[in-house]
Amino acid sequence: ARDLRVAGVAPVTHFGRFICSILMLSGPALLVVLVFVFNHKAAMSADEARLVRSLKADRLRGAVVTSVARILQYNFRMSRSLPIKVEAMGQLRMLTTDRQLTQMRGILQRAMYAALRDLRNL
Repeated sequence: ARDLRVAGVAPVTHFGRFICSILMLSGPALLVVLVFVFNHKAAMSADEARLVRSLKADRLRGAVVTSVARILQYNFRMSRSLPIKVEAMGQLRMLTTDRQLTQMRGILQRAMYAALRDLRNL
């Protein structure tokens, strides 16, 4: 009964303790109901959902175009034997070994395929 004190007042009878325990248990349930009601009222309409899908698709198309451009730049530089510069963790470094170049090609292709897959899933 000590835990139920409010301003120094605590229920003394069993009935009072029972009522307090029911009120304590109903508080979280009431909060869940209120959150559900407000969330339902704030749900997106069909037009808003279509707009969000369109914005996601535009972002993913941009990612695909960026990946393709990087792959084309990579292939161009490889065909001309130009050095390939990569920014990694804020530092610009040159890729020199075949292993590094192969890893970079794989990374770029995986990024492009992931963006294409996400675009198809919209």
